[in-house]
Amino acid sequence: MILLSSHTLGKVRGFLLPDHLVEKGFFNLMSIRLISEFAAVEIARDDQGNGPRLRIRDLQTDQEIYLDPLELAALAWSRHEELLPLLNPGRFERQDGT
Repeated sequence: MILLSSHTLGKVRGFLLPDHLVEKGFFNLMSIRLISEFAAVEIARDDQGNGPRLRIRDLQTDQEIYLDPLELAALAWSRHEELLPLLNPGRFERQDGT
């Protein structure tokens, strides 16, 4: 399920709008929440670094990561089988047994 806030009405079906439209103020994109029965995340564009990047925040744990365009392209090049180790719930358990 995709939830669009009132700030994200310019974003449809996960497509990012061209920078020149956003910079000219045509759209005010704040964030998008993607929620399923397995996870809930919020994604947003972040321009506070050396260049544009995507911020992904897990809504259940508040863990977040920033991905630059190269990292996103590498993700796009990946096959689903290559992502399976990331989906292993055991990797989130603490190593010290607590």
